Amino acid sequence: GGIAQVDAARALDLALESPSSFALGVMPVELTVIANAARDSAQAAAVANRLLTVDNVQRRQQALSQLLSMWSSQDPATAIEWIAANGAALDPGSFQNVAQQLGIRDPESGTAATDRIPAEARGYWIAGLAQGYAQSDPEATLAWLDRYSGQPGYAEGVAAVAASMARYDAPGAARLLASVGTAKPEMRGP
Repeated sequence: GGIAQVDAARALDLALESPSSFALGVMPVELTVIANAARDSAQAAAVANRLLTVDNVQRRQQALSQLLSMWSSQDPATAIEWIAANGAALDPGSFQNVAQQLGIRDPESGTAATDRIPAEARGYWIAGLAQGYAQSDPEATLAWLDRYSGQPGYAEGVAAVAASMARYDAPGAARLLASVGTAKPEMRGP
């Protein structure tokens, strides 16, 4: 295979050193590196660590969000370990993206990790996980959400459950939404 398959971190270094690396956004070569790295947790961790050093904040966050979403679908446990350890350096929106993917593919891993997510991002995690999880099991999602009642992300999570419920029980979805009120709380933690 090419360098992106053999040494994803080195391939990323080469991509970042290229003249086109000054453009905003994630470049196609970076997406290739990220996709290849996400298949192997050791490579994914190396690329994620390297991405933490990228000076362009927008580019760093976009690339990390892409990598973490793909990585968490391949190896949720290891991706969650990395996220929990490096959460302070991540954009809170990244937590929501990863949690939503876990809610769809592996809600058990996502729910088990919730309390390990940094407090300032936990609301994003709760909302994202509920958005994904509610697609397959709204009742279980609501039961899980109950322990986070009143916390950041709770109302958004309930809204996701209500949206899913509306397909088969519109009056029940309306009652559920009314039960959490109309005020939209801040997503950030304490």
